[in-house]
Formats: sequence, structure tokens, C-alpha cells
Amino acid sequence: MINRALDLGKGNVVVLDVPMQEKIKALVAFADQHVISFPLLLAMANGEVKPVGDDPRYVIQMQNGYRVVFSYEMQVPTQEKEKLPASTKVTFKKVRHLSISIDKQVVPSPIAVDYIAREFGFSPHDSGKVMLWLEPEVNAVNLAEFCE
Repeated sequence: MINRALDLGKGNVVVLDVPMQEKIKALVAFADQHVISFPLLLAMANGEVKPVGDDPRYVIQMQNGYRVVFSYEMQVPTQEKEKLPASTKVTFKKVRHLSISIDKQVVPSPIAVDYIAREFGFSPHDSGKVMLWLEPEVNAVNLAEFCE
């Protein structure tokens, strides 16, 4: 591991030094041992249980106000859901899910998101493999990608 940083200008730097890389590696390992089941994911979506981002074991506070939440989840591929009749048993697949926000009330830049996401094992955002969406209420960028 080597120290790395991405300077986005105006004091906005994403630091991925060795200690941060070790934290990320530990979080990925933890998440891999604590995969979020589909029923639990539904309960979170329905507000019945707290979301992953409220569990500090899934969260890393980075320098300069960046906050990341990482988990593995069991989900149904969208293309399968659309093709199958409702009565068909579906196959769940493991998804890596990353949420990135900044405490500066702005949405993280695409360059910063891609830089951080790659450290968590994501494909480049323009690869066609990564689903992206915004959570405007918290200015977070979310990424999800099916694991191979």
C-alpha cells in the first residue's frame, strides 16, 4: 500500500493514505462477514429498522468531511425481476453498496466518487456495471454493483 491523494482544488482533497486504506480493507472484510439479507433490507426500506448508515460498524469518516457507508446486500437483479412472473422463485445476488457524502452540504464530485469507489472494489462508474443514484436529502451519491 502507498499513500495516495486526489486534489480537487479549493482545499478539497480526498486522502487515501495507508491508515485509510487499512480502514477500508477492514470495513470491506466486516461487511463481507455481515451481509445484509433481503428481508432485512426491506425492513430498512420500510423504516422498521435503522439503515446501515446508522450503524458505525459500516461507516468511515474520512478527512475533509467525506463520509462513506459500505455494505454487501442480497438483492434481486432488476432484469430478472422484470422478466419473471411474480410467482417465480428468484435468485438473490450479492451486491456491494457504497454511499458517499460530504459534510459541506454539497454532493461529492464524480471524480471523488470514482476515486473512493475504486478503493472499495467497484468498477469504473462508466463501465455500465455500476448503478448510481442520488440521495438528495443527505447529498449522498450511492453506488451499487453486483459481485461476480
